[in-house]
Amino acid sequence: MCRAAAILAALILALLSAAPAIAGSPIEIRITGVDASDYPNVRVVASITDADGQPVEGLKATDILLSEDGRPQRAGLELVGEKQPLALVLALDVSGSMAGKPLADAKAAMNLLVDTLAAGDSAALITFNTSASIAQPLTTDKRLLKDAIAKAATGGDTAIFDAESAALDVLGGTDGNVRRAIVLLTDGDDNSSHTSITAVNERMSAQSFPLYVVGLGATLNSGTLRSLAEAGTGGALYVAPTSA
Repeated sequence: MCRAAAILAALILALLSAAPAIAGSPIEIRITGVDASDYPNVRVVASITDADGQPVEGLKATDILLSEDGRPQRAGLELVGEKQPLALVLALDVSGSMAGKPLADAKAAMNLLVDTLAAGDSAALITFNTSASIAQPLTTDKRLLKDAIAKAATGGDTAIFDAESAALDVLGGTDGNVRRAIVLLTDGDDNSSHTSITAVNERMSAQSFPLYVVGLGATLNSGTLRSLAEAGTGGALYVAPTSA
C-alpha cells in the first residue's frame, strides 16, 4: 500500500489533445475518488469541466494522458455517470439559527438536488442540531426523501462533526463500486459535537469520496469548514452570503 500511495500521489491527469468542442477553452480536472483495492490497477474518478463549469463531452481514452513520475501509463476511460449509481448523503443543519427563511430556502435547494438524481441513484438525509440523526436512510425513492426534508424542524445547537461522522457511517455500508459523496449545509460553528474535528478529518482522509460543505451567512467558522471539506478527496467549501 505504500507503493500504491506513492503512485496515487504522483498521478497527473492532463488533456493530450482537445476535442473540437472544447478547443481554446481552459479545462479543469478535479479528482473526486481514488480506488487502489485492485492494485496494481488504480481507478481514478475525476470530473472534467470547461471554463463554464460544464462537463466536457466527447472525450476518448486517447484524449487523456496518465503518467507516473513522467512515465506514461495505460489508461481506460468510462463515463461513470452512465455506468455507476450515486450514493449521496445530505446533511442539513436544523439548529435554532436556521429558523424561518434559511431553513425554507435550504429545503427548496435540497429538493432541487433530489430532483437531479438519476434512476438507480440513492440518497439519505441527516438532520443535525444539538445531535445528529438519520431522518431518512439511503433510498432511491425521491418521495421519501422529500417527505423527510419537509419534516425537518429547527431548534437547539450545532453538531457539525457528529453529522459528518453519521454520514460516514451511512456511506460506509455501501458498495465500493458506487460513487459516494456528502453535501453538508450549515450556517454556524460546531458547539455540541461529541466527535472531534480531528477524528472526522482522519476518517475522511481514509475515504475516497468528496465532502461538499455549503456555508450559509456571515457567522461561519470558514477555517473549520474548509478543513472538513479538504480532508477528503475532491471536496470543497462554498459560502453563500444569504439563503437566497
